Amino acid sequence: MGMKMRNLKFWGRLCGQSLGIIVLGSLAWFLFAAVGGRKYAGEAEVMFLDALETFPYYLLLTGSVILLVMGTTYFQVYLPLVISMNAARKSTAIGLAGCIFGIVAGILGMCAVIWWLTPGDIARSGRILMPLLTGGLLLTAAFGLLMGMLTNKWGKAGLIIMAICFVVLGAGAGMAVALTDGDKVESSFRFLSMVNEKVGLMFLAGIVVYLLVSILIIRYIRKMEVRA
Repeated sequence: MGMKMRNLKFWGRLCGQSLGIIVLGSLAWFLFAAVGGRKYAGEAEVMFLDALETFPYYLLLTGSVILLVMGTTYFQVYLPLVISMNAARKSTAIGLAGCIFGIVAGILGMCAVIWWLTPGDIARSGRILMPLLTGGLLLTAAFGLLMGMLTNKWGKAGLIIMAICFVVLGAGAGMAVALTDGDKVESSFRFLSMVNEKVGLMFLAGIVVYLLVSILIIRYIRKMEVRA
């Protein structure tokens, strides 16, 4: 029981730290792009709520990047450390998958609370799109874990594959940054609303893929050799 509790506390602490990094990064981006680049007129409360309802999208975008990075970092740094301390491999693998899932749940929870408390069309669309965004974030988290496993297994070849994927994703993130300007942001939200018919499929795909990848890494970690 003692080892299980230490394992739980270790991954729980990493989950909390990662969420803190995501919040700080999102807030910096939000203040620079959404608040600093807008022109407001009217009551301060209305202006604040108008800006705040877009903040969850910054959380989601920043969180997606962090999930990709952490999936690899955890495999390369923390996983060998925990195993070298004689922690059970199965519980360690479950802790890793649970930690990443906790980050996803934390991001989505913050988004849900903000959109529940703020009025406006963007917040309303966000509430409708939560299943779609949940599926997308779970797919991103699963991809990050998969890249971490491949990098751990194949070494330099895995790093090359990961670098190529990150370049492609970075280009997508650059396009997202370009959209963080007033009407363009709202247009992108309207586009998301148009694909809302696929919400159920995306949600289901996210859950299924994350579960499959979690099972895959559990099987891999049980046979993984710890490098000195």
